[in-house]
Amino acid sequence: MKDVVGSALSVKEVIQAGEKESGLTENSFNEIIRVIKGNITDSAEMEMTIQGLVSIIQEIGNATEKVSRHASILNNTANEL
Repeated sequence: MKDVVGSALSVKEVIQAGEKESGLTENSFNEIIRVIKGNITDSAEMEMTIQGLVSIIQEIGNATEKVSRHASILNNTANEL
């Protein structure tokens, strides 16, 4: 009977240790998921920022092209005088 009680206590200790490990593993997975979600959010925000910068660069390119075109017209007009 003593051996049975000892064995039962040993099993109980193993189960408790396993439950503790399981809880730690769950916490680790939850932290990993939280970090991944944060990275996804950060990536989406970064993508939106990059798209905004691309739009600004395109606007600058268009404005530069207009300035260049007008400078060429002014240069041609000045040469004709």
